[in-house]
Amino acid sequence: MNSKIEHIEYYLPKKYETLKDLKKDNPSWNIKKIYNTTGINKRFIASNENIVDMAEKSCQKLIKKNKIKNIDFLILVTQSSPSGIPTSANILHQKLKLDQKCLCFDINQGCSGFIYALAVAASLIKANICKSGIVVCSEKYSKYIGKNDSSCRPIFSDASSSVFVKKSKKSKIKGFVLGSDGNGYKNLIVPSKNMKIRNKILKKNKIYMDGSNVFLFTLNKVKECFNQILKKSKLEKNKVDYYIFHQASKFVLENLVRKIGIDKKKNIVNLDKVGNTVSASIPIALKMALQKKKIKKNSKVLLLGFGVGYSWGGCIIEC
Repeated sequence: MNSKIEHIEYYLPKKYETLKDLKKDNPSWNIKKIYNTTGINKRFIASNENIVDMAEKSCQKLIKKNKIKNIDFLILVTQSSPSGIPTSANILHQKLKLDQKCLCFDINQGCSGFIYALAVAASLIKANICKSGIVVCSEKYSKYIGKNDSSCRPIFSDASSSVFVKKSKKSKIKGFVLGSDGNGYKNLIVPSKNMKIRNKILKKNKIYMDGSNVFLFTLNKVKECFNQILKKSKLEKNKVDYYIFHQASKFVLENLVRKIGIDKKKNIVNLDKVGNTVSASIPIALKMALQKKKIKKNSKVLLLGFGVGYSWGGCIIEC
């Protein structure tokens, strides 16, 4: 049984920070250089909300706006859950007042998390276990970031996206390629206790990112994954209408376009005013592009997420 993405909605917190705000806290920072590297001027901060609160708002918008009634599964992707037990998906299930027949679970994954969850959703439909459901990505990395962290504060943004996936006569989601390399886990980490890495003391519950190593991983693995997706989908590169990569940073995206050798006009980018919203970045970029009619109906779009773990994943969708 085939599946497709039917509807997408997202939620951004009311509070946000600009580069001017970062400069106030860190007068020594070279803001122009930061912008030229990240391409990000605005990041959203969920100061009085947790990831379930944000997920509820994006899901309510999705359900009410599109008059959705049949929800057989609720998959919540997050790495900043407010509780260890129970899963945040079950708390969200209660808030949304969903039927008891709806199965719920969390996926603890970062920037590739949407693709992982979409693959699971498509598998549930293909196995005839479910007919339709919601994949929601909700992240609050801001709670892990110190105000003087020049590696992460200018990049990560809080947000939630909700995607309704349902069965389809035609195959509109295909070519999944997923992978991981645990050898790189220390290069993007929030330690549960103080730990030492390469003569550097990492603080408990604060994010650490080795930007250079994460970038090298990205350049090496994303191109490989990209080619595998095309091969599995039996598509030539020029037959793909648009590309949406995880919205990591301007520097990363520009180098990916160059290394893979794709038309930059086909590459969808929205991080300037939204930031890097982790697992929610691909659905938000897709929704914004559809709203602005940058993506035409029946277009083939290659989606590809990568990052923490290390992990990566991609697929082809038809809009």
